[in-house]
Order: sequence, then structure tokens, then C-alpha cells
Amino acid sequence: MLTERLTPFVRPPDYAAFVRTTLELSNASLDGPTVDPDLLYSHLENLDEEDILTYYEFDAETRPEVWACIANAVAYLCLLNYEQFGEQYLPQTIECTNVEVIEYFFDNYRQCLDLFPPARNFLGKHRG
Repeated sequence: MLTERLTPFVRPPDYAAFVRTTLELSNASLDGPTVDPDLLYSHLENLDEEDILTYYEFDAETRPEVWACIANAVAYLCLLNYEQFGEQYLPQTIECTNVEVIEYFFDNYRQCLDLFPPARNFLGKHRG
């Protein structure tokens, strides 16, 4: 998954570990209705403030585009997971999620390409 490639760029180690766990859960949700959608959603947003959206808001070390990609990917996979389970009532954040989130993901991912060495070399050679 493209999002996993961004994990090394999440600076606080405990945030990076949480992201890895969340992405593992997200990937497992792609295998069918095996992951509780509320569990996956709790990794995106919860009252304990130990979640992707909270880390995104308070992390001053990691580029916002990295967090945007992670949050958008997890939100969309949450939506798909809720749909697999046939849930009618969704958390508000997920209710507002649609295919446009994928467009935002790729817009932000393009802004992260310079983080990857081959892209950095390519961009340096082909800028006008």
C-alpha cells in the first residue's frame, strides 16, 4: 500500500508505531469483513486522543502532507469496512468520507514524492 511507504517519515517513534499498527489493521480490512469497523475507526478518531487525527493535529515534526495521506487512506478504508459489514449508521467523520478523499490522498502524496530518494533525483533532473 502506498501509505505504508510514508510511515518512516512520521517522526515521533510512538506515532510511527501507531501508524504501522493502524495500517496493518487497515490492510486486514481489505480481506473482507474480518476487522471490526469500530476498532479501525477508533484508530482514526477517538475520545482518548490517541488516534491518527489527533497525532496529525499536534505533530510539529512530520510534514502535514504525510499525515493527510495517512488520515485519508484510513478514513476511506473505514468507510469500505463499514460498508462490508452493512452498517447503516456511520460516525460523522466517516459519513463525510467519499471518493474525493482518494483525490486528496493523491494530491498530498504527490507533495510527498520528494521524500523518496529516486523521486528527489528525478525531480532535480527534470525541473525547468
